[in-house]
Amino acid sequence: MLAVLDRPGLAAAALDAGADAVVRAGAPLELWARVRALARRAEMADRQGALTLDHRARTALVDGVAVELRPREFALLACLASAPGRVFTKGELVAACWPNRPPPDSRALDAQIGRLRHKLGRGSASLLTVWSVGYRLDRAR
Repeated sequence: MLAVLDRPGLAAAALDAGADAVVRAGAPLELWARVRALARRAEMADRQGALTLDHRARTALVDGVAVELRPREFALLACLASAPGRVFTKGELVAACWPNRPPPDSRALDAQIGRLRHKLGRGSASLLTVWSVGYRLDRAR
């Protein structure tokens, strides 16, 4: 997240609140071009161990081999891969996979996780259950 501020005293507060960088309003055009370039690079591919996600093409590779994922499976994997090791609550994952409506039943997320585990196979990355909370993606050891 990038915060654009017009008062210098707010920079520390923005960084403490979660911003990765702070830019003063009216910054040079070159700075904005750099930010756009970094954003393009970040959205193109995300690598987590043997798992590679290409967000533009919406494809996943495990050890260089393409894995066919349905749109919701890709959304779920992209959400988990955005912060490996972080526990995502079931509510966060449901919001990522069913953004416009709730899932058809309470076990729909669990079914998606099961299919995703099967498609990813062993050794590339592990989708771990954190009981009573949600799931997290761990890299292969």
